[in-house]
Amino acid sequence: MIFLLNKVITIANIVIIGAGTAGMAAARTLQQGLSDQHKVILIEQHSELYFQPSLLWLMVGRRKILDITRKTRQMQASSASVICSEARTVNISKKTVKTTDDQTFSFDQLILATGAMATKANTKELASAGYNLYTVDGALAINSAIKSFRGGEIVLVVTSLPHKCPPAVYEAAFLLKEWFSKAGNREDVNISIHTPEVIPLQQAGTKVGQALSEKLQKQKINLYTEQRFKNVDPVQQIIHFESGEVPYDLLIYIPRHVAPEVISDSGLADETGWISVDPFTLETCYKDIYAIGDVNHILLPSGLAMPKAGAFAHFQSQVVADNILKKLEHKPPARFFGGKSACMIETGSTAFALWGNLYKQNPSFIVLPENRFWLSGKWFVERVWLYEHS
Repeated sequence: MIFLLNKVITIANIVIIGAGTAGMAAARTLQQGLSDQHKVILIEQHSELYFQPSLLWLMVGRRKILDITRKTRQMQASSASVICSEARTVNISKKTVKTTDDQTFSFDQLILATGAMATKANTKELASAGYNLYTVDGALAINSAIKSFRGGEIVLVVTSLPHKCPPAVYEAAFLLKEWFSKAGNREDVNISIHTPEVIPLQQAGTKVGQALSEKLQKQKINLYTEQRFKNVDPVQQIIHFESGEVPYDLLIYIPRHVAPEVISDSGLADETGWISVDPFTLETCYKDIYAIGDVNHILLPSGLAMPKAGAFAHFQSQVVADNILKKLEHKPPARFFGGKSACMIETGSTAFALWGNLYKQNPSFIVLPENRFWLSGKWFVERVWLYEHS
């Protein structure tokens, strides 16, 4: 603890687990507001990070893998100490984090920004039958597959909820439709989406769901809701849902999402498998431990869970970082997460946008008209992420 111009400041070690959208934004905000006496440690298990929303552009050949990738060891993170290792355990009582290479880091404040794991297929049959939309290898494999696709049924399956970036499956369908249209195969390709959702983007309310359904219908993309995935027969090329069977020629799937092992092994997860937090401060039930982004669980007034989306993760990182700065000055929180966010949804050569507040009992989102301007917005978000991770 030091005294500076009659201001009492606590010197702290701040550990952040995860250097994705939420973790990196938190690190940068903290470093901008902290003096040299403090220490920010950013732990990231992956040697390379990629901008996940751009996997859709990778899928249709608009990006190369190097365009959207950053190496962890080369990231400066605004002078935070970047540790390329996997966090293995969090000792809540001792306030330490231990990594798989036996490094131990003490913390005064801990930010959990691990994200959600979406790399493993639900079953071995699914892994052999289709392509994972949420991995680099999967996106590259889809790109290769569509180049040799000669027509038939393309089925996109959301295997379970929740999953990160809820609009992604719809955007993927729009982009594939556009790709085949330009390739001259439009009449020979049928695209359908099967999702457990009652309506598309159900947390945003019926107005958004109806608008998105109409846009899918206009482009002749078939939508099947309340579809609960069971398994797939890769030999017969049939997907089994609780409601029946669906044949496919090309299968693209979003796998079950789970929290990383460090969350479950450390006893931080609740009965949902995620980390419950205060909806406004993002603090967990443990003092000085926060969870931001995809790894947290916030129950909305509607009874649904907060969507796992990058926009929310970024806003949450700002709230937590700012309030930690206040806490170190022995001041109460001055910023709160309010459940507001915008979303830009690509429909091919254009896009539309949403704006609203999920913390209302009945979310009333504004659906802004399609415009190429929104595509520029998606490009700008990509550029910001790449800059922050340089």
